Amino acid sequence: MDKEYYVLERPARDEVSLLSATRNTASDNFRKYGQYLSKPLYFTNDWRDENVKAGILEEQSHILFNGNDILISKEVVDVLRLLDIQNVDFTSAIYIDDKDQYREDYYFVRFKEKVDCWSRLDSDYNKKPRASSGLHYVYSYSLDDEVLKRMNLKSRFIFRMGGTSLSLCFVHEALAEELLKLGIPSDYLTPVLSYEG
Repeated sequence: MDKEYYVLERPARDEVSLLSATRNTASDNFRKYGQYLSKPLYFTNDWRDENVKAGILEEQSHILFNGNDILISKEVVDVLRLLDIQNVDFTSAIYIDDKDQYREDYYFVRFKEKVDCWSRLDSDYNKKPRASSGLHYVYSYSLDDEVLKRMNLKSRFIFRMGGTSLSLCFVHEALAEELLKLGIPSDYLTPVLSYEG
């Protein structure tokens, strides 16, 4: 199934924001799936000051990155709902952009669980787990078809990888196609077959 999946991650370009939760948001346990939050989450660009000083204009996108977590626009939420994706929920988020505009049309994505579906036989990874977590750093992925075949497709259109030190987000080709139609830059999506961490 390697050919069917993409890694969704922030490309290494200065104009792509790298989000940080504001102090009040960071104090909440906002990543927990299913937890009701009575107020929206707030995020800013970690590189705002440097970008403004250098004259770098941030890229406007339907997907914003907070490390390996993502914020998505209402349009992306609509696509996920249309596909009846079952392993995520959303909570309202506001992004304060580099021009101090409050962009209120975002949602923070929370995953029900991580999916440990990388092949220990065919992936390239550091055989010595990290002392702090006991998890491995994976350089390139090969997915375990048997694990994925046991899952309903609606539960694996998008998922966070488990069993690794970096819990990357993986996207099925059907969802990737819809994201590209919305105008998501293609360098946000790296085919699993060509991914190098």
